[in-house]
Amino acid sequence: MFCPQCGREIEDQEQKICTNCGARIEPYQEIQRNPYQQPDFYRQEIPMNWYKIIIYVLLFVVTLINIIRAILCFSGSYLPGASLQPPYVSLLLFSYPALRFFTYGCGLLCVTVAVLAIIVRQWLAHFKKKGVKGLVVLYICMAAFNLLCPVILFVIAQITLNFAEGASAPALIAFFAPSVIMCAGKIVLLAVTIPYFRKRAALFH
Repeated sequence: MFCPQCGREIEDQEQKICTNCGARIEPYQEIQRNPYQQPDFYRQEIPMNWYKIIIYVLLFVVTLINIIRAILCFSGSYLPGASLQPPYVSLLLFSYPALRFFTYGCGLLCVTVAVLAIIVRQWLAHFKKKGVKGLVVLYICMAAFNLLCPVILFVIAQITLNFAEGASAPALIAFFAPSVIMCAGKIVLLAVTIPYFRKRAALFH
């Protein structure tokens, strides 16, 4: 059996949705019931471009970025100024266990997000409803991670190093601004994703 929309071969005879283009697949006898009437799936074609971007690009990028961030966290390079003064950062992590636990914790969270992104990608690729829920959870986790990590790091630095006393307002803004921007980006993605998949709920099982 082949998809009448894109021509891709459908091996599962009971499959109702083409995993390539999202078109509905009706049984052969239903299509041939009225040869002069255009089948319903031609009228019900739904654009799936954003869906393809998510499963073929976005989730792979999320996985790669979080693997890189995990490596940076485990090495201590995630801390501000680590690239400029590696020996100082190593000494800092050794001297202050709270900072060391923080960087290792962030590394584990990054690994978890990377694994979750791959799992969600597989669910979405097979049109599973839990894939949509998983994507929403993934966005929420990433937004929380972007927002909470600098806050926790700031609190630890303030307690151990009195960081805020010697920091100017522009320095504090520069410290928090990237995380706030990334968090806002995740919220925008969340706002776009929920209505997008809600309109395509019938495609997922």
